[in-house]
Amino acid sequence: AALPGARRVALPDPRVGDDGRLHWTLPEGVRQGALVYDVLHSDALDAPQPLDLTARVGERDLPLAGQLRSEDAARAGPLQVSERDGLIRFPRDGTVLPDGARSDVTLEGPAGVPVRLTVNGEEVPDERIGEAGRAFDRERRVYVGLPMQVGVNVIEVSYGALSDLVQVFVPGAATQLDLSLEGGTVADGSRPVALLVRSLDAQGRPSGEGLVTLSTSLEPLDPDADPGAPGYQVNLRGGVARVRLEAVSSAQTLEAEALLGQLRARAALFVPVPQLSSASYQASAGLTYSARGGLRAQLSARGYAEFPAWQGQLQVAADTGQLPGVDSVATAERRYALTGSGTEARSALSSDLGFAFRFERQELSAGYYAGPLNLPGLSGLPTASALRVATRERGVSLFAVAARLPGGTVTDTFEPDGGRRFTLRAQPLAGTERVVLRGAADQVLTAGRDYTLDPVTGDLTLARTPSLFGPNFERQTLVVTYVPVGEAGVRLGAGVGASVQRGGWTLGGSVAVLGTQPAFGVQARYVRPGTEFGVGFTRGPDSPEGRLSVAGSVQRGALSGALSVGGSGDLRVTLAGAAELAYRPGPFGVKLSGRVQGGTLWTAAQGEWRPAQGVTLSAGPEVRWGAQGTALNALLGVSVTRGNVSADLTHAQPLLGGDDPLTRLGVSYALSATTAVTARVQRGGPDGALSGEVGVSQKLGSSNLNVTYQLPGVSGQSSRARFGVNTPLVFSPNLSATLSASLLRDLERGVNTAGAGFTVNYRRAGLSGTLGVDGTRGEGGARVTVRGGLTGTVKTHVLSVDGSLQVLPELGGQVNVSHAWRSDRVALLQYHRFSSLGADPTLEGEVALNVDVPPARGRVGLTLQPSVAYQLPTRRREDLTGQLGLSVTVPLDGRFSVGVSGFLIGQPGREQYAATLGADVRVRVNENLRVVGGYTLNVAGADLAGLTPGAGGGFFVRADLFGGR
Repeated sequence: AALPGARRVALPDPRVGDDGRLHWTLPEGVRQGALVYDVLHSDALDAPQPLDLTARVGERDLPLAGQLRSEDAARAGPLQVSERDGLIRFPRDGTVLPDGARSDVTLEGPAGVPVRLTVNGEEVPDERIGEAGRAFDRERRVYVGLPMQVGVNVIEVSYGALSDLVQVFVPGAATQLDLSLEGGTVADGSRPVALLVRSLDAQGRPSGEGLVTLSTSLEPLDPDADPGAPGYQVNLRGGVARVRLEAVSSAQTLEAEALLGQLRARAALFVPVPQLSSASYQASAGLTYSARGGLRAQLSARGYAEFPAWQGQLQVAADTGQLPGVDSVATAERRYALTGSGTEARSALSSDLGFAFRFERQELSAGYYAGPLNLPGLSGLPTASALRVATRERGVSLFAVAARLPGGTVTDTFEPDGGRRFTLRAQPLAGTERVVLRGAADQVLTAGRDYTLDPVTGDLTLARTPSLFGPNFERQTLVVTYVPVGEAGVRLGAGVGASVQRGGWTLGGSVAVLGTQPAFGVQARYVRPGTEFGVGFTRGPDSPEGRLSVAGSVQRGALSGALSVGGSGDLRVTLAGAAELAYRPGPFGVKLSGRVQGGTLWTAAQGEWRPAQGVTLSAGPEVRWGAQGTALNALLGVSVTRGNVSADLTHAQPLLGGDDPLTRLGVSYALSATTAVTARVQRGGPDGALSGEVGVSQKLGSSNLNVTYQLPGVSGQSSRARFGVNTPLVFSPNLSATLSASLLRDLERGVNTAGAGFTVNYRRAGLSGTLGVDGTRGEGGARVTVRGGLTGTVKTHVLSVDGSLQVLPELGGQVNVSHAWRSDRVALLQYHRFSSLGADPTLEGEVALNVDVPPARGRVGLTLQPSVAYQLPTRRREDLTGQLGLSVTVPLDGRFSVGVSGFLIGQPGREQYAATLGADVRVRVNENLRVVGGYTLNVAGADLAGLTPGAGGGFFVRADLFGGR
């Protein structure tokens, strides 16, 4: 019988898992009910097995019946119904067959009548029947392997006077890539973002198989389809690949780029928030008094709410812990980083004022919250708390921001030394950095994709080793601008911008004022299959004279070209870059090229000949144009590729005008699919100097850089804990590693610089970890750093380890270890931390156990809470402080309970000890409010400060409020 208030809800078709099991997703808010389904079968069935049921709580799975993992359900595909009603039972009308496929055709109709089957008008002979059967007055035929043509295929059958017809499609060769979000994808903080990658033929139908290199602004959750290949790979099946990305808790734009051979796609996809209502809050207020600290007031509060409003979704968050100057020793971040409850999710919103809000709908975004400042045409803007408004409608987007920016910046400049790690002079304020690889053209690096910055140690780690030279052997430097921690003052900034997208064109521009420094930028971009072009100009604090950049590429059959130039201020002096246009229809071809550097332009026209596979010869004139006059050179070149070895040699020989000879050689030997030994050498120029570099490099697709060192959630999912680059050495599905090395020699000074790095990555269901060691040795001495982390769940244990240590030239850094374990009556929480960030390196930690003892045989129930805490200044070991504690709480009735506690505090090195006793009364006012008050007395020994809030002497009263809906 139905329960009062019950209703019948029709569920979508189930999805089919890899093991053939069906997966249903129940509507949100369902607490109880019955799942009813019908099974059509021809043979007797065994007794049905009990259904598995799992609830998703935060970032963890909570099994309720059987064993079912959410990732298995997420990988399940749509239910495919094989047969249709009618004379043609298979294939179904509208079926898309694989490229070049043959298809079986199943017929079922009346027996004893003539049967005629045609495909695209041609009759199919009975010799193609592979299976036939008859029951009573019905017969069934299966025609095997009928060939289909590209495009529409019409299958028609007649059984006497009866007829039936279906159309099936065979896609042609893929001509474009398409990126889109799967229907129903929302930013709810728990369900992964589902991205669809499709290769389409000229008619827009999915077509093709193979591996696609994918780069996204969100971390993929699915394993790399080919870990040995550069970049994150996804496998196309039937022209479609479904990729699960990490869940997001607020609406945002997903940046994605895909590459399949010569096909490339780039898209900005908006992930909306669901239309849900929820709220949660907690607050604590109290007073403490002691002879040591006097009277102190404590207040902490946080809350979050989201609800539909104005045809969109509004999110509001408040947290006193985000207010400037607030630093309570009792916060979870300072003490127990993990509680094992599965609710340690990141806050959806935050700001420097402790209050943030965000409103989202498809065409409008508005709010005040912390995050990157994004304006079209202006790259590298800092992260800040800002009031933001953006509109999106019919390809036109408008943007406006008003931000609070920290004042005062520092600029550090580094010469590449063969390593990936650089240490800033001051501790940076997270999110304020701007990292630029400066050479012939500035390359602004993206946090989490091109580099990671540890705000604790100031260590900047690049995803790949920067080259000492640019494409045309111009010297490169790494420039980092950031705000140091503790920099006083707040600057106000504002900016507006607009972007228009029409067809393949995207036009945008912005104006901003950051403090007292104005900035503006404009950009234009054109993207079509085989063609890509972009131009931009910016002027701001980092480029007061302005910066121009132009880049593009074209690939149309035998025609190919590339362009990349940039410069600032006086373009006659600073413009640098190169361009090439080639036509190669066969063994013979022609190439036009040019390069500009230091106010001098070189243009060349070369003929090419490929006398054998892997060998290309080129020759032609080269003209130099510049302030020194005009010169004519003969340009000769040879390119050879044999197996794992490739080499390119070019020589420019002066003919007229007194230019200098110039020879360049590049050699590469592939050690594996992703790693190669490379050498680039140049000799010539006015002084005839020899310059170049030799090292071990990794062939990186752009998606290899879409990584960050950020620990995943407590469940080990949404892991972004990969270190630096995708690993080319795969030992097992769970264990992989990367090894890199470089050797740089300054041929003028005879100084060698060596760098090496080794990283191990481990990942299995629910647990992921990484450990990396990087070292360099050069003129400034040796530098060795270790960075690693492990996070996730092991059975019922939740574990998190995160550390960054500098071993040489001196030991320093920070290591955090947190652990939580829960059962129905026992909970264990602990953390241990070493930090050398302050003037006095300290090792500290705390372990607490909570045991609920149920009532039995007239005995009242009680709660026991033993604990241990310690603090050790490593340079003053005599100040080691330890603390033992025990608290017992006894409930009197449903509202009142009393507790007693005792603590023993000691400093063995100084032979000082203290003991405190305390008592408290706890009142449950209602479901959401608790009040506790008590007194702790120092009963013996010295007056030592306790290591935890409850161990200190004095009076306290506190009210705790929490709730939600």
